[in-house]
Amino acid sequence: MVDRLVVRCSTAARVLEAAAIQVTEPLVGKRQPRVLLEGLGLGYAVRKVLQVLPPRARVTVAEPVRELISWQSAYLDPLPEPAKPDHLCVRAQSFRDSLEAHPETFDSMILERDYPVDPFLVEASKPAAYRDAIALLKSALRPRGRLAIHLDGKDVALVKALTSAGFQVDHHTATPHKRSKTRQHFLVATMRAD
Repeated sequence: MVDRLVVRCSTAARVLEAAAIQVTEPLVGKRQPRVLLEGLGLGYAVRKVLQVLPPRARVTVAEPVRELISWQSAYLDPLPEPAKPDHLCVRAQSFRDSLEAHPETFDSMILERDYPVDPFLVEASKPAAYRDAIALLKSALRPRGRLAIHLDGKDVALVKALTSAGFQVDHHTATPHKRSKTRQHFLVATMRAD
C-alpha cells in the first residue's frame, strides 16, 4: 500500500509468483534458458524467476514506462541481490515492440491479458481476435516453449485460440488470501511437439 491505497494486492502477487514458477522450474536443468516477461511492475514475477533459474539463464523484461524502471531501481529493489544481476536485461519498450525489434527465441514467457500500460493481449469474445498476437508469441518461442498468461477470470476465446494454434493449455487458480473475495487465474500454454 502507498498512502492507504492498494498498489498491488497479495493475491495478484501470489498468482504472478505461481505463474513464474510453473514456466521456469522445468528450465532449471537447461544449459542457457531464456525467459521474457511483460512488465516490471513491483517485481514479484522477476524476483521469482531470478530465484528459480540459475545465473546462466537470460531473463529479459519488456517495460514501456521508463519512470517505472527508474522508480523500481531506486525504491523497491525487489531483486535477491543488492546489485542488478548480469543475466537480467530490462528493455524500455512494450512487449510487442520487444518481440518485433529483437528476433530471438525464448523458452518461456510471462504476460498479462489486458496489461494496464500497453496491452499485448486484449480480452476478446472471439478466438480470431487473438490470432496475430498468438502468431507473434509462437514465432518467439522455442520448441516446447511455455507461456504463462495472467487473467482476471477464465477466457474461453483465448483458450480456443491457443489450442487451435498448437498449444496445450492448462488453467490454474492461485490460492487467494484467506480474506480475499476475488480469485486470480493464469493459463500455462505449452507448444505441442509437431
